Amino acid sequence: MHATVQYTRSNPARPGCPAPALGVAVAALLPAMAAAPSLAQPSGPPLPKQVQLVVPFAPGGSTDLFGRVLAQRLALRTGSTVLVENRPGAGGMVGAEYVSRAAPDGSVLMFTASDLSTGAATRKTLPFDAEKGLAAVGMVATGPMLLVVGGDSSWRSVEQLIDAARQAKGSLNYGSAGIASLHHLSGELLTALSKVDMAHVPYKGSAPAVQDLIAGRIQAMVASIPATIGHIKGGRLRALAVTTPDRSRFLPELPTLASTLPGYQVDIWWGVFAPGAAPQALLDRLNGELRAVVGSPEMRETFDREGAEPAAMNALESNAFYRADIAKWRSIARQRAIVVE
Repeated sequence: MHATVQYTRSNPARPGCPAPALGVAVAALLPAMAAAPSLAQPSGPPLPKQVQLVVPFAPGGSTDLFGRVLAQRLALRTGSTVLVENRPGAGGMVGAEYVSRAAPDGSVLMFTASDLSTGAATRKTLPFDAEKGLAAVGMVATGPMLLVVGGDSSWRSVEQLIDAARQAKGSLNYGSAGIASLHHLSGELLTALSKVDMAHVPYKGSAPAVQDLIAGRIQAMVASIPATIGHIKGGRLRALAVTTPDRSRFLPELPTLASTLPGYQVDIWWGVFAPGAAPQALLDRLNGELRAVVGSPEMRETFDREGAEPAAMNALESNAFYRADIAKWRSIARQRAIVVE
């Protein structure tokens, strides 16, 4: 079954949101949303009166949260009715295939995350062309991941972890949220650039991996800020570095992994996509609406909770970013023989 939530200009919120905690978070933003000033509309072709915004994951996660807040803001701004529909499955590929086959008129869009790139890079076959079948409307936000170790670990820097891995000669391991996940590929990029041998231990999601890291059953992990920040503050985990080229304003004391391993870069991203045949003029119009929404204080508050920064890319830049991300992970997947059947 697919979960669907509708948003309109006159009714930005509806009861019965699939995730209770999410409903509370969204409701807290509504007064500010309703008071937001009306902004000038970008030029370009008219937008459909009803838009289906597909989120290719189950309700309740960060991508679903972003998608619902974004849908509310787009509905308030454009006057269109925006229907959020969850179509989970195959790591986001089920929803992506659905959007790739939709009419390219702006009536069906997708809000998704970095999993789209990693899935396209590692799956042996896909029922659609991940590059030609989808067109990026715009990147919404990007953020770092963290290289973390247990709070009881003696390692206090990336260099110390790498030295220990070299001395251990394969007996150290790192966890991930699953095979071919962004966590996994981020760990493989780390071992490739540092030329160390660490065993990969996949889990069914990041939460059990984090718990085993705290318990000392695994030695390291590349994970998101929301999944680890509470444990870092509580001393149960220790963060060694951020994965982005620049330090994060959320954890400014942490160095970048690139300062130890030049060329290391991993960005978590969230973005909006249309069917691949959508005309550029429509993508540009949608991008203008999207950027106006992303720049709002309400969206920034949402990003802050995920340790992310709003992105400022036009449609062409977003598409280039997306394709470069696929190419990077495809190269790592080939080097490390990572294939999802």
